[in-house]
Amino acid sequence: MTKTQLLKRALPMFLSLVAILLLAFSCSAFKTNKTEPKISSEDSIYAELGSMKLTNNEVYQKLIDSFGANEVISIVDEDLLSTYVEIAKVDPDFDVNEVLEREMYNGLTLSEATKIYTTEEISKLQANFNDSLVINGYNSIDEFKDAAYLSHARKLYVIDALLIEYEESSSDEPLFSLNDLREEYENFYYDQACAIKIKFSTLEEAEDALVRHGLDVNNAEELVKAYYKDGEYISPDNETEYPTDPIELAKLELTSAEILEAYVAIYNETYENRDAITYSNGTVLECGSEDLTINFDELYRQSSTQANYIFRVLSSETTNTEFISNVPYTQKPVPLTVSVDEEGASKTGYFIIYKVSGDNQNTFIDLFDEMTDEEYTDFLSKKPSDIKAGVNSELLDTLLDKIIDKMVDNNSLVNEYLSKLRTNKELKLYDSYLEKSFSTMFGNTVTNKGDNSIIFSYLNKDNELVNITADQLFENLSDRYGATTATLLLNAKIPLSDELLSDEVITEEKENEIKQTITNHKLQFQQGAYATYGFDPTSMSWDTFMYTGFGVRSEIELYNTYISNEIRVAFEEKLFNNTEVSDILYDKMIEYHKEAFSVDIMHFLIYVDNNEDSEPDMYLEDNDNWTDYQHALALELIDSLRDRLYEEIDTEEITVDSLNEIASEYNEASYESDPNAEGYSEWAKYKRAGLIVKVEDIGEVTSKGFEQPFTDEAKIMYNDMITEDLSYQVSENNVTTRYGYHLLYSYNYKEKLDAYPDDDKLYPSKDDIQKYLQSDLEQSTEIKAFIDEYFVPIKEEYLSTSSTLIYDNLRLSMGDITFNDPELQSDYANALESNRNTIERNQ
Repeated sequence: MTKTQLLKRALPMFLSLVAILLLAFSCSAFKTNKTEPKISSEDSIYAELGSMKLTNNEVYQKLIDSFGANEVISIVDEDLLSTYVEIAKVDPDFDVNEVLEREMYNGLTLSEATKIYTTEEISKLQANFNDSLVINGYNSIDEFKDAAYLSHARKLYVIDALLIEYEESSSDEPLFSLNDLREEYENFYYDQACAIKIKFSTLEEAEDALVRHGLDVNNAEELVKAYYKDGEYISPDNETEYPTDPIELAKLELTSAEILEAYVAIYNETYENRDAITYSNGTVLECGSEDLTINFDELYRQSSTQANYIFRVLSSETTNTEFISNVPYTQKPVPLTVSVDEEGASKTGYFIIYKVSGDNQNTFIDLFDEMTDEEYTDFLSKKPSDIKAGVNSELLDTLLDKIIDKMVDNNSLVNEYLSKLRTNKELKLYDSYLEKSFSTMFGNTVTNKGDNSIIFSYLNKDNELVNITADQLFENLSDRYGATTATLLLNAKIPLSDELLSDEVITEEKENEIKQTITNHKLQFQQGAYATYGFDPTSMSWDTFMYTGFGVRSEIELYNTYISNEIRVAFEEKLFNNTEVSDILYDKMIEYHKEAFSVDIMHFLIYVDNNEDSEPDMYLEDNDNWTDYQHALALELIDSLRDRLYEEIDTEEITVDSLNEIASEYNEASYESDPNAEGYSEWAKYKRAGLIVKVEDIGEVTSKGFEQPFTDEAKIMYNDMITEDLSYQVSENNVTTRYGYHLLYSYNYKEKLDAYPDDDKLYPSKDDIQKYLQSDLEQSTEIKAFIDEYFVPIKEEYLSTSSTLIYDNLRLSMGDITFNDPELQSDYANALESNRNTIERNQ
């Protein structure tokens, strides 16, 4: 059952929702006459840390600002789209586990990830993802899957809405044109065509197979019936001449069905019915095997020559301009390269090929079968849904599904249709700040003045009014985000608790500076300085700008935010510049100095791209996308490129253009490997093996940021340049990373710094570090430069990876957070552990 058929069965259940296709009610955003809903326990203590306390209202406002809009649409959509959620759970075209994998492995499935990441990296990604679920409020994998089902349900709903529009659209202005279908058909066909291909060792064997099954190639190299004589088929070429009698000549004409039947019979005879291809009276043809290729990429991995011939030469009865033949089969056996042997020579076979379109449903189907030019012209003038004759309805449904699938991949379109649905279901918000964040994220909605408890309302799928109170929304948000939100709020209060520091940092001068900054922001906003960023003063108030731009509800909050930030920065400098932290980082600084180097690098990258995505196919030892032969040739090619590079060095200064000229010379060379043949190229065997060369000017390479084999070779080259005072260096070792093989050329280096260049001491003392952190102006420029180069990066890296952990430990030293709700106490403990695990792994 296709997706379209599945949805059409369920469609009667959703007729009450058809009205959403009406124009949405338009309203003015950011009304100011609302009654602000309140939670019933706003002054109650939510959490506390020592003498610091958080009220329910403080946490509630932060939750509303950060997550309120998303929670509203989750509540509303889960209700309105509940039936679609159930369809999503059984939709054969939706794999929730794949969604899970792509979230876990940076947009890749597990099978794709294993081709790029090592086993250790895979395990780290899995662990980080599982901990991120906890940090983001998911109590289980199932909760994450429920969110994925809801996301897919939204798309299914929009698909149905588009199908309704399609059926109701006029022939004059159809939702999808025939050309849309035709274009999608060509894409579909190109990806899904199935080719029967039978290989023979010699041309004679192939021709004998044709004749034996009633086919032959005449003198004009056209496929005809084999000439029947004396009870058997023989080649007309064996006769003195072809028959001249019109009746006899007519007997040589063939239909496509006869050719297809003969090709299938030849396949069966040659491969002994492999993969159940027997095709007669309804028998099955199964695509996907080596001899029944269904996808260009799959065939290209076996033989690029065959892939290009089948998909770009055979016409497959389409009008695609890429195709130069007018028949979908070989009119005579064709010689095609199978692979390249270890000596660099091609293995050639003689192939008989018939290409058929299909949707892998074991049938041959074509949208435009048996259509005359007149019928096709008439077809173009109609809406596709009006076409009854000459169209395969199952394929038409498939193409519609594909077009609509592409449309709903556009999130803005999905949001547009869901916004219509929610508006039609009279979604009303009664909190001005919730409305502001909602409108910023999801567009305007109906807004009203309400009572003191209801925060939003809507009509459910049975058109019954549903009122959601502020208490209900607070409970929902608190259950998922409460623990982490309270932690962030208390973290922000910790620096403010140091009153001496506050007095020291926030001087009268600083206060005036902050006030002036806010005044400048307000003036620039009113003059339209931020309009290009979406903050237009003609449609947005200053209060709304502060809320959407800075996340604050008033100028007082904005002022306090600036004050808090100044104190936080000073607090962290005081906290992280102390002797204890310096001691932790001191040994790391010395290790970093020992390992540090800086060299400028250009390089040749030798890679393969079997899937034609213009990116290197990743190579890992435990999941190799390269053949042994390609590895061997890549090493040869590096030596050849190195020799070629040295030739250039002898004649001119090397630049990235010099390297690109060599790469272009390689990439534009012919594939002819016979030294005696015209167009011979010394690069041919490497190119025919699928090796590609490109040049990159990487610039500065240091001990961080590159794969270890690359870094190791760069460091060797750096040391050679330092020791021998060289102006350039070419890598002499073979460098392999997951991207392929590298030939490095270094053209500049930077010497390491010493803290005491005139003495034997290399490193500053711990006392030197403390003086630096305290801005001691009497320190030498050499010491300051050394600390800038080798201590500060270590410190910044430590803070970026450990600041969360430092604050966690700081809170623990103050007695840690206690929550009023025991479940939140448990959530906090889990999040604390997940934070720690993630930081330790990333360190």
